[in-house]
Amino acid sequence: NLTEWRLSDLKKDFIMHLEDESSRPRTRERKHSKEEKMKLHNDLMERYMRSALKKYNAEESLDGDSGFEFVKAIKESFIVEGAVKFYRHFNFTAMRASTIHLFFAEVIPDGESCDVSCCRLLQDNDNGRCLGCKNQGALT
Repeated sequence: NLTEWRLSDLKKDFIMHLEDESSRPRTRERKHSKEEKMKLHNDLMERYMRSALKKYNAEESLDGDSGFEFVKAIKESFIVEGAVKFYRHFNFTAMRASTIHLFFAEVIPDGESCDVSCCRLLQDNDNGRCLGCKNQGALT
């Protein structure tokens, strides 16, 4: 079966398409500076740490004034296991009753959110790197 239309038959539709496309406002994605990229990264990592601390507070039944509040990030490591499993380790400080405490958290990143594997309040005798960081040669 041969078609009965010609390429020139599409000219009118093609011109209408081009006119429609040219009338739409162009949104150009702005490139971020190095400083902006670092800020976006740091903000995302802080959200991960805050999520971990929120989970810790919930698991320990700490709410309101009795809960810990995020203060600042201390260290961050990116861990890869096998071909596809990866996660982040964080050390950060949080405050409770005017006292600063050190925490460890392990999270599995998922875009803007994360799954919290664990979040632990570190004790004075907790020292050194975790097994995952040692195995991966992560810098402390």
